[in-house]
Amino acid sequence: MSIIELPLQVLRAQYRLARFPLQFIEERWIARLDAEAPARLIFERSFGALDAAVGGALGDSALRKRGAVLARRSEVRGQAAVRSMAAAKRRKQAGTQLEESLEDVANDRDEAIAAKQDAVVDARERAQQRKRQATEEADKRIAEAAKDSRTETDRKREAVDSAERQRLQRINRAEEKAAAAAKAALDDARDKRAAAAAKREQAEQVEALAEVEKQNRRAGRV
Repeated sequence: MSIIELPLQVLRAQYRLARFPLQFIEERWIARLDAEAPARLIFERSFGALDAAVGGALGDSALRKRGAVLARRSEVRGQAAVRSMAAAKRRKQAGTQLEESLEDVANDRDEAIAAKQDAVVDARERAQQRKRQATEEADKRIAEAAKDSRTETDRKREAVDSAERQRLQRINRAEEKAAAAAKAALDDARDKRAAAAAKREQAEQVEALAEVEKQNRRAGRV
């Protein structure tokens, strides 16, 4: 063993003693953790990096390789854990998005059903409104037709009444004219009878006077 090799052996031995507590912690607690647990990955990566650095400094190739392997393995596990976490996050996001999509689909379906129901209700209400409007218009037309019919009936009745009044007026005028003519004829006949009676009375008086005169002449001859 050379003079230079002796101090390195001493330092290697001292490092083994110094790392014993760390090795104890690793074997006692760290090894029981999940392989991808963050605490285990940090510890193994730090411990491996320390072994690799000290092994390289002290010329201990076995320690250096073991530390490098431990650090690399923890790094790979960490990357895998990161990828796994990222994948889990993506799965969670995908699940969330899927749930949101399903919820959106359900909401769209509910909205479509509600819109369809509203459309059906609106169509039914519009149909009922059109029916009411048609009924009102029909009633209005019937009322107007009845009014027109009553108006026409009243007009015809009034025309008949007017014609009857005119006929009665003509009859009354004819009767009045006939009565006036009869009265005039009666008055004329009465006047004629009175004149005839007066003439007859005058004739009788003349005849009586003539008879008296005749008798007087006879009495004078005797």
